[in-house]
Amino acid sequence: MALITCSECNSQVSDKAATCPKCGAPVTAVAKAGPVADVTSQLKMRPAFKVIGGIIVVLFGAGAVYNLLQGRQLFGGARFNDATIESIKQDIRTKLGERGGVTVEDVQMMAESPRKLTGFAKIKVVLLGEMTKSCSATMSDEGQTMWECR
Repeated sequence: MALITCSECNSQVSDKAATCPKCGAPVTAVAKAGPVADVTSQLKMRPAFKVIGGIIVVLFGAGAVYNLLQGRQLFGGARFNDATIESIKQDIRTKLGERGGVTVEDVQMMAESPRKLTGFAKIKVVLLGEMTKSCSATMSDEGQTMWECR
């Protein structure tokens, strides 16, 4: 024999009783099943909620596929890929090499985050010798890149 709570007066009633001895309310099957039955009956989804939930899932999936096809992160905009990194390294070599008396020996860049690169450019200057410049590059949400070497 177990005690259950009356749904009308909240007093303790035997699960074998047909009615509550205090208020006379019938002891229902839901009350006999206990709190687990109450919770599971409340958690049943209505069809409208299922449809709305399905639409939300489809929209998020479509957005993720679109971003992947555009070469972006799933939910974070544009990011550097290998081709973009190589393009920036070549651009650094070209721009630094345009300066008179400067020879670019090496450029290395690595991803610090999906939209930020850090690295260095090793250059040789005619009057000063070898130097290493610290370089960084960033990318906007739209995919525009900007770099600098100091």
